[in-house]
Amino acid sequence: MSATRHAMPKEGDEVKCPSDRGNPGFDGVVVGLETDTHKSMAGNYFVWVTVRDKKSLREASWPSHRLGYRLPKSVAEVRLAEQEQEPAL
Repeated sequence: MSATRHAMPKEGDEVKCPSDRGNPGFDGVVVGLETDTHKSMAGNYFVWVTVRDKKSLREASWPSHRLGYRLPKSVAEVRLAEQEQEPAL
């Protein structure tokens, strides 16, 4: 796993994706991310991140906390509160 980053992921960030479901880990680049903030059952705040493998060019979606990002709790709580106030479509 990459070093803990106390920030939101950004497009262009280089990350190390861990092995998952029998697939080996890989080095990749963030190519997209979701704007909504989520909270896992373990209490981790995260956003969904799309990562492109540098070698195979395949893409995979990862929760940001699995890539070493740790969203500041205050920022994450504010974003969640804002999302809850938005009208449903």
